[in-house]
Amino acid sequence: TINGLEGIAALYNDGLLVLDEMAQADPKAIGETVYMLGNEQGKIRSQKSLIPRKNLSWKLLFLSSGELSLEQMMRDGGKKTKAGQEVRLVDIAADGGKRMGMVEQLNGFATAKELMDTLNRRTSQYYGVAGHAFLQAITQQPDEISQFLKDFKQRFIKANVQQGASEQVLRVASRFALVAAAGEMATDEGITGWPKGEAYKAVVSCFNAWLEGRGGTGNQEVQAIKSQVRAFFEAHGESRFADWDDNPVTPRTVINRAGFRRKHEDGDIYAVLPQVYSNDI
Repeated sequence: TINGLEGIAALYNDGLLVLDEMAQADPKAIGETVYMLGNEQGKIRSQKSLIPRKNLSWKLLFLSSGELSLEQMMRDGGKKTKAGQEVRLVDIAADGGKRMGMVEQLNGFATAKELMDTLNRRTSQYYGVAGHAFLQAITQQPDEISQFLKDFKQRFIKANVQQGASEQVLRVASRFALVAAAGEMATDEGITGWPKGEAYKAVVSCFNAWLEGRGGTGNQEVQAIKSQVRAFFEAHGESRFADWDDNPVTPRTVINRAGFRRKHEDGDIYAVLPQVYSNDI
């Protein structure tokens, strides 16, 4: 439930909250849940005495696994996603593009399944050390790290985000930059065992995958409008538009007419009726 999730989010304050299988959540409540987690505070409620209870707050990164995207889940619940929700919980396709699911490199294993089974077995046996070592390292130098993160974020955005990108894209890029910075800091402290730059490269790959799936660097509302208009003409361009130069004697029957269509050498031109434009398109 959302109430229970507030307590969990507060418990993971200043950390990472991993939610397994978001698809198991109630589709009608998932949008509100994303807003709550992304806004970093719970709802203000009263006790039985009508005295307001202390409002829970947190600051964390959260991610979820699942076969359905946020848009698909909310559509199943009869709702549309808003740009604010898609910025708070970004969708990244879990496909490395190597025909091995999430796996990009086998690292000496014969199959992707063998690699994943080994990872599952070893992470069930060895865990917790890296997180403690990382916290011990960064708490020794809070001022230096604060300046490092500011500089790192600026460099990350300058290198990976086009000029003129929307505030929504910049906001998401800042979170990706934070993950890349943490990975590189952990590598510098000898915690990860990765080559220098590996964490940065991995984060850039995920960020670009999100951008590609999103369809550009503009505001999501504009992209959604274009997509919706395009979908209308793809679906109804033939059936709901009467020919501009139709023979008045034997006109083509058009049911639920949306307007008129005129042939042109550069592509069809559509004249849409005002009410259809406002209500349907």
